[in-house]
Amino acid sequence: MPSSFFENYIQKESLEKSELLAQALTHKSCSKEDRTIANYERLEFLGDAVLKLVFSEYLFAKFPEEEEGNLSKYRSRLISDDLLAKLADISGLKKFVRIGKMLRGQKNIPESVYGDALEALLGVIYLEYNYDKAKNFILELWDDHIETAIKESIDKNFKALLIEKIQAKHGKAPEFKIIKSTGQAHDMDFVVGVFFEDQLLATGEGKSKKIAGQLAAKAALQGMI
Repeated sequence: MPSSFFENYIQKESLEKSELLAQALTHKSCSKEDRTIANYERLEFLGDAVLKLVFSEYLFAKFPEEEEGNLSKYRSRLISDDLLAKLADISGLKKFVRIGKMLRGQKNIPESVYGDALEALLGVIYLEYNYDKAKNFILELWDDHIETAIKESIDKNFKALLIEKIQAKHGKAPEFKIIKSTGQAHDMDFVVGVFFEDQLLATGEGKSKKIAGQLAAKAALQGMI
């Protein structure tokens, strides 16, 4: 849910008073139509850095025993384009973003337009207030999505998790082998099996070897519980 700060900050009066805020909500398509109009790209660059720092600090404190690689995966999910676009929508920011006539005429406007504007807004809050204000705003806006994003990041890499578990217990990794592939070159189905010491642990089926392998690993992990 948007914070009271956001609701007070993003309004017509604020837009008229703050050139930076107006810039943060202006897509580059407007600049192409009028070169005197500044767009959000530079502010997006700054906001992206602020966002990464906030979640780097957050994850570093929350997971004191976690390895750098996993922390990077969690952060990547938390600042992913689809989550940024989702937050721009549910916060109400989306309706304030200004786009050029040509882009407005397109049937499907890329959702990244709005996610990038949210990052630009974070850059403005940092500049007009301070880092702590931007940090508090981010953690409040993301609050309902942090745990889910981290869980999704963990769940999406079943293969790595299975390999880690088996290596830790037995000192060697399982093998993933294609058991069957069917269909035409442009529409294949794969069945992948995960084996350990020639014993089939589980299978998975998907439209790619990667997906089938992840599903096989997920099934193997569930069998280990």
